[in-house]
Amino acid sequence: MTEQQPTTLILKRFIQLQHTRLSLLNELELALSSSELKNNNNNQKEEQKEEKDHHVPNTHSSCRHEYKDIKTNPDDYIQQVISISTSGFIEIRDEVKLLMDMLRSDLDRVDLFELIERIESLEANKMSEYLQQTLLRRKARLEERDYTELINNHQEKVDLFAKSIASLTAEVQAELAELT
Repeated sequence: MTEQQPTTLILKRFIQLQHTRLSLLNELELALSSSELKNNNNNQKEEQKEEKDHHVPNTHSSCRHEYKDIKTNPDDYIQQVISISTSGFIEIRDEVKLLMDMLRSDLDRVDLFELIERIESLEANKMSEYLQQTLLRRKARLEERDYTELINNHQEKVDLFAKSIASLTAEVQAELAELT
């Protein structure tokens, strides 16, 4: 095995992990957004149901068993999604650290180590901004206050970090192309 092969494998794995991290973040965002929509819809449905209950007489079913909608507690659902996502992000971070150590110690590729280290730093900053934005969205919903400006500021920072990450990841891909 030539010296380039381990480096190539490490860089390929890093690119895969970046794709996984992005997919995981997209899934988290989708779950959080759909939960927010469900909460808004549930609040509207409860208000409509209360209005209906006042106007519609109560009728009993002739069936022995009544079937009820199974409702998931939105807070429990969100907590599970966050827990699963957090575990995934931690696993990715730990594996990337291992790849970085291999680049620096085993292969003496300090240049690639530093490049990936910069990406990881940006990823951490992006995640911090994303979490602050998510907390503000939740706070806005719970307090029924407008935090749009603050939320947008966090989104701008998330977008800026994502753009920098994409640029540096393109450098990793270029290095990978040179090695293959």
